[in-house]
Amino acid sequence: MVKEKKDPYILDVGAQSQIMREMKGPSGGVLCPKRNPSIAGRCFVCEKVRVWFNEGRDGNKLSEDKAYKFMAKANYYFNVVLADNPEVLVLLELGKKAGDSLIFGMEKKGWTDIAHPKANEGRELQITKTKDGKWFFYSVDPVMQNADYDVPDSVLSNLYNLDNVIDLVNSGTANVMKISDLKEGETLKVRLCPPWDNGNGNRRVASYIYRHWGVTEDHVNGQVSLDEDFSTERATPKTGHVASTTVEREVCFGSPEIFSEEDEACTKDCKDYAECAVLVETKLKRKAAAEDDIPF
Repeated sequence: MVKEKKDPYILDVGAQSQIMREMKGPSGGVLCPKRNPSIAGRCFVCEKVRVWFNEGRDGNKLSEDKAYKFMAKANYYFNVVLADNPEVLVLLELGKKAGDSLIFGMEKKGWTDIAHPKANEGRELQITKTKDGKWFFYSVDPVMQNADYDVPDSVLSNLYNLDNVIDLVNSGTANVMKISDLKEGETLKVRLCPPWDNGNGNRRVASYIYRHWGVTEDHVNGQVSLDEDFSTERATPKTGHVASTTVEREVCFGSPEIFSEEDEACTKDCKDYAECAVLVETKLKRKAAAEDDIPF
């Protein structure tokens, strides 16, 4: 019996799923030396976050909220070509939710052919930015019919080595496109490129960068203490005044399905953004913690 030869461009589902398992949240801010393998250094913010998590386990809700707020978070990066200009390699940055939906599709929906570079074998991805009220959403889906063109060999032989994604992004040498820059209602069509050759048999199509929100590099390297800048004590009301316990919130307050750090309606226009971000992360991380224990 002749064994059927496996197509090398059909994605290894396990290799892609591992990327998502290593990522714990959305991203932005200051690079985390602990969570980015290419840096592999000490991170004082992560150390303090661990302390806050432990305090949270002992019942300190304020410490727990701060742990989820300041823990390292991530963005996905993919090698792609644009459908209307396949001769040019692009490094596509996706937020956590959009990236997760793409990895989930590979793992659960059979999207293992979406990085196949040959005509009539691979498919384009369609990414659409839509708005429901004041909130932006990003849908990621493969086009049903196969693409009728090849990803050029000139691109395939020069894929970005995403093992070095931090240097690529920071140096400006990569042609980076952020999906959050799409206009409302705009759809981007791309073809995902196959795994890059790093000389070690890489089977992944994506990498990631971890960053901390709301801190400085001085906090990360320990020159400035988080204890000094982010006390876990709430302000005490002045004598004779009683703090109100009823706060009017947006109707979407604390909803993981609606909240997005890529949406300016959240980050800039919403008065409840900071507290909503903490609550959303708390909900998501508690769910993750039930499966993975603590995210460190």
